[in-house]
Amino acid sequence: MENLLSNTYAIVGLNSEDSIQEIENRLDAAAGVIGVTVDFEKKEVELTSYEKVDIVTLEQSLLETEWYITVKTDNNWVAAPSFRKVANNIRQKHNAARNIEGESRSGAADTGPRVDYDKS
Repeated sequence: MENLLSNTYAIVGLNSEDSIQEIENRLDAAAGVIGVTVDFEKKEVELTSYEKVDIVTLEQSLLETEWYITVKTDNNWVAAPSFRKVANNIRQKHNAARNIEGESRSGAADTGPRVDYDKS
């Protein structure tokens, strides 16, 4: 029998025990994963596999949900690449919305939204 690997990850956004079954099902369906255990109190998930499962594969399992999976390091939780990407997208959309409302890139108030009306 081959040796099994066990890796622990954080689940960001796990706020309800009702979500545990869906998270387990989604991650269990990821290629290479053979076992999933969610610890609601610690907001962690332990994955069992025969070989290391790429974090991108795990992230894709949780796409279009409210949860994100992050890698655990010895001293800190590190946001997975797509989680950082999502956060940056939200930040960019927020900044774009502020610019539409008339705020300049420098943060100072502008004269308002730019509107090009056809006056004919």
